Amino acid sequence: MMKALVFIFLFCSFTASAQEDSLHIYVPRHFSPWDCDGGTPDGFHVFTDMEYKNYHLILFNRWGEVMFETTDQDAYWEPKDEKGEYLDDAVYVWQITYTKSTDLDFDGVLEFTEEKIKGHTYCLN
Repeated sequence: MMKALVFIFLFCSFTASAQEDSLHIYVPRHFSPWDCDGGTPDGFHVFTDMEYKNYHLILFNRWGEVMFETTDQDAYWEPKDEKGEYLDDAVYVWQITYTKSTDLDFDGVLEFTEEKIKGHTYCLN
């Protein structure tokens, strides 16, 4: 949700600011690779209700190896090894980098800042 506050005075300039009230990204604390609902495999999936600029997700194992990396907000990861077998229960660290608009100046130009959030998730087989 974006809020904008605009003050307009006759013969004066005006300013407008836009501020994002809350982050619209949900990362599950745990996930399972198994198909629980008869549809597609569940796997690890980040849920968003907004389109972020320069979205980048990296998922690491406990040794710091990159297990999954994407710039697609709709992508999901099935925790499988090179042979196609599911990995054991484990903790994975994730990092999401994205760009958000932070301010709107008099000329209508948006300023952007890069944000980074981190956390961890559990794979439960």
